[in-house]
Amino acid sequence: MTARTSPYSPLLRPLVGRLGPSHGTYATVDIDFDETRQAVWIDLALIATMILCFGSVTSLVMKVQLLKQAPTWAVYLYFFPIAAAVIAAAAKPHVALRTALTGGPFFLFVLWAMASFQWSNQPDLSLRQGILFGGTYLVACMMAQYLSWMRIGRILVGVFSLQALFSATLAVLKPEWGVMTEIYPGSWSGIWSFKQTLGIAMAVGVGCASGYVLMRPQAWTWCMPSILIMIVCVIKSQATTAILVAGFALLVPFAVWFAQRSRAATVFAAWAVVTGAASLALIVTVLAPLIFQALGKAPTLTGRTDIWAALEGAIQARPWLGWGFQAFWTDQSLTSPVVTIETAMEGFRPPDAHSTPLDIHLQLGIIGLVLAAVAFFRTWLQAIGQSAREPGMMVAIGILVALTSMCFTEAIGLYPMDAMTLIIHLIVVKTALTAWDYKDAQENRPLLV
Repeated sequence: MTARTSPYSPLLRPLVGRLGPSHGTYATVDIDFDETRQAVWIDLALIATMILCFGSVTSLVMKVQLLKQAPTWAVYLYFFPIAAAVIAAAAKPHVALRTALTGGPFFLFVLWAMASFQWSNQPDLSLRQGILFGGTYLVACMMAQYLSWMRIGRILVGVFSLQALFSATLAVLKPEWGVMTEIYPGSWSGIWSFKQTLGIAMAVGVGCASGYVLMRPQAWTWCMPSILIMIVCVIKSQATTAILVAGFALLVPFAVWFAQRSRAATVFAAWAVVTGAASLALIVTVLAPLIFQALGKAPTLTGRTDIWAALEGAIQARPWLGWGFQAFWTDQSLTSPVVTIETAMEGFRPPDAHSTPLDIHLQLGIIGLVLAAVAFFRTWLQAIGQSAREPGMMVAIGILVALTSMCFTEAIGLYPMDAMTLIIHLIVVKTALTAWDYKDAQENRPLLV
């Protein structure tokens, strides 16, 4: 074995041989760890863990058994990844603390959610959900600490690919389970209960897979079929927003990659993005009625604007602290604030606000909303700023594009121990950790191990 310089160095050197290279530029051994048989089994184990322990299996069982709440055994599925993360953190506590702190404002957002039981209208529920939310962050931190961008991208594409394959198979072979029959009949929902959930997951998956192909061009032979299956699932879900977002998530990583080729390409890419943004603004404002009429959709975004209007009173009642993490929509008491929204919606009880910023404001108040917004903008700036030197940012940008495009019409990433929540935490922490490591390398600081 000979020493060489690699664009993917280990973050923790003792784990190089088992977990593969990470990022930065350091000396490492001349072995392609990503192609070893051991690495493949590790990837498959992590993919299986995410599928089993982070909502996919639970959602399918709830759907088949017509359950409105997760079964009690679902809690035990959380134990394994959290326990593994605790062991990994205990092995290197100083590195684990540094990784958690790297999250910055997002770390504070997680702590704020955990602390919200102090003022929650359902303190016991907010405490349990807050602890699980913190557990999700811990798992994400350990994945970011021990896994390379290459491995993270491959694992996430594997998860989305399996979700797409299972959903398509279910819709075709078992339509009574995979296709909606009451609300939005004919729309695919796959392994989930609602078509929107399938559309969101597949749109994010398209962005992730397109970014991974740019990072590792050799993967196109298996990524392209996965992207096609995801696109089919998005289209068959009939989720209009997800269809548009999937196209956007597919193209933006390529635009960022193209902009790095030359100055002329940068100018052209910037022009295309500005023109696209202006066109989108024109469609949303001036042409919105015509577009909705052509699509056969109501201009209220299928009732979302009615929900948002009905939430004004509840938000104003607790503007700074909110009602507590996961404590608003689950309140079944006679004095529940959701009764007002249910009355305004003519008997329909929404499961969430259908808007991430509004739901954060509702649950965690202005303070929580500000922390989330700062973390969001910080992650975007770090991803764009590092895109020229770190190939892994293509994966981050693909995911961020999809999440950004849908977060204003869907509540995303607020459910603890959910796959999408874990992915958001992982992208935020890994992006920040990459920037921190690069800064340390530039200033000749020793690598923390």
